[in-house]
Amino acid sequence: MRTLIRVAFTVLKPAPKRVMGLTDEAARDAVAEDLVQRIMGEPRSETVILQPDLTGGAYSRVGEWDVHEPHPCPDLLKR
Repeated sequence: MRTLIRVAFTVLKPAPKRVMGLTDEAARDAVAEDLVQRIMGEPRSETVILQPDLTGGAYSRVGEWDVHEPHPCPDLLKR
């Protein structure tokens, strides 16, 4: 997530970068870190949602556990 946010800030056009104060790399790093912290919570929190990778071609869809990827917690009851 941090990488996606950093890339989004990097490819932002110059005018929005200036408005948001993201003109230097240190500011982009600080804001990206703050956003990740706000979204994900503390490093030990359990707010992360796992989903299988996208499958297919140009019109990708989310894959299925045990079909496209091994289930991360096979002991859990599947719904």
